[in-house]
Amino acid sequence: MKTLAEKALEACKEYDRLLKAIHQNRIDIGDGSSACDRIVETGDLDGYGNVQYIPDGKDTHLGEVFKGYISSESFEPEHHHYSESKALEIIGDCEGCLKAYKAVQERKSNKKKLGAIKRTIRSIARQA
Repeated sequence: MKTLAEKALEACKEYDRLLKAIHQNRIDIGDGSSACDRIVETGDLDGYGNVQYIPDGKDTHLGEVFKGYISSESFEPEHHHYSESKALEIIGDCEGCLKAYKAVQERKSNKKKLGAIKRTIRSIARQA
């Protein structure tokens, strides 16, 4: 049977590991979003340096997925989010957006785990 100190140390290690994982997820999301195949670079044509933009006012695949859609099937229009299968269909072959989407899902899971660890740490502190 573990002592309270051993439980606290394990919880603190897990807390630190999850914070590092969430930080890495944020980096992966940014890297993936900037690697979308819809993004066009100017290549210093206009004298302002290399500028990245998406033509025609579109979003990245990831932006399109998380923007969702408006359904007018009921009395008032309602905002809905895409299912995972539909989201992956929208992302398609864009490797950057797929990487970012997976990082978003992983970050969501890590944040849930982080909340559980915080509750565990608080429980251990109450027992002390």
